[in-house]
Amino acid sequence: MDAPYPELEIGLHRVLRLRLLVGPTAAELHALRWELLCDPDSGALLASSERVLFSRFMLSQDWRPVRLRPKATLRALVAVAAPTDLAEYGLAPVDLAVEVLPLGGAAAVSPCARHVNSTP
Repeated sequence: MDAPYPELEIGLHRVLRLRLLVGPTAAELHALRWELLCDPDSGALLASSERVLFSRFMLSQDWRPVRLRPKATLRALVAVAAPTDLAEYGLAPVDLAVEVLPLGGAAAVSPCARHVNSTP
C-alpha cells in the first residue's frame, strides 16, 4: 500500500519544525486550538509528537521594548506526576529523581520549592 503522504516519507526520521503565524485580524483562527491539530488519517496529535516542534506566533503592533526580569526574580512551577498504580496499566514507574534532574539545583535554591506526596 502506498504511503498517504509519500513526500513525508523522505524525512521520516527527521524533526519537523512547524511555525504557525496568525495575523491579528483573523479572530476566528486565534480561537482554534492549533495544539490539537491532528493527522487526518491516523488521528495522531501533531503538536505533541516528539518529531514535531510546534510554535504559534501572533503579530502585534506594540513595539515597546520587553525588559527581561533579573534571574533572581524568576520562578517556575514544576509538577511531576508519579502514580503508584502504573503497572496495572502496563506502564513503567516514574523515577522522580530522573524527571527533576534536568532542573539542576534550581529547585533546591527556590524559596518556594516543595515536595508534595498525595497518596490516598
